[in-house]
Amino acid sequence: MTSKANEKLKKYFDRNTPLFIKIGRSSASANIHRAVWGNGVTNDTEAMTYVNKIILDEINSTDTSETLRILDLGCGVGASVFYLANGLLRKAEFTGISISKVQIEYARKFHQQNYSGLACEFIEADFHELPDLPLYDFIYLVEAFVLSYDPDRLLSGIQKRLKPGGKLIICDDFLTEGNGTRVESDKLLAAFVEGWHIGSLWKVEKLKNKAENHGLTLAKNTDLTPYLNLWTLRDKMAHFFLYLYKLLPVKSIYWESVRGGDALQKCLIRGLINYRFLVFTKS
Repeated sequence: MTSKANEKLKKYFDRNTPLFIKIGRSSASANIHRAVWGNGVTNDTEAMTYVNKIILDEINSTDTSETLRILDLGCGVGASVFYLANGLLRKAEFTGISISKVQIEYARKFHQQNYSGLACEFIEADFHELPDLPLYDFIYLVEAFVLSYDPDRLLSGIQKRLKPGGKLIICDDFLTEGNGTRVESDKLLAAFVEGWHIGSLWKVEKLKNKAENHGLTLAKNTDLTPYLNLWTLRDKMAHFFLYLYKLLPVKSIYWESVRGGDALQKCLIRGLINYRFLVFTKS
């Protein structure tokens, strides 16, 4: 049974995904994730796919000749799956899970039109209640862990579907000790949580401890925050239009998302949140 929180999340992505692709920075790569200007990045498209690249590097570092099984939880429109498929050094079978019917329709369409030879399936499902699936070598979540209303349950389901020695990769926002006044911090974090329908916002240490309870050991913890291009002209324009939006009598799901993004920018700049790349290994 889908929770009320997930019904709201489903509605949010069903309505906003076409806009995210059409007018967002993701239009160049169909990637609904933020740009990371990591080492070697020279243009916007490379920045938008940087997280995919370091996931690919992690997978390619695995020494095996067997066909890999890879699970993308919160797959969006499938951009990460297709990126990985193009760069893998060995054969792989993919599964993508999204709660959004619209996102799954996009992913299936992209698969049929451009990647018909790729062994993958896209499933509309709540990642807390996964359907019957095989065991996977890699499971990853990019900007999806924070959407979980029950992370402990999510981790339990992940470890059951991860092979011994398999890896869980999470790239997402995590709380820090923070800077600034308590009132200001609470206000910014609340705006981020509300605008982006955040289900859980943890510190890395809390996730590390919870993951250990499920046989998952933190092996890599990389802070990607320094590689984010924060408070760009685009961000400043969005901030300006939010003032006009507040005067409108009718509220928009899309502009509530922009409001959440504006709050996230401030949280990152003030050090309230870090954007981190984590790798866990199943014992």
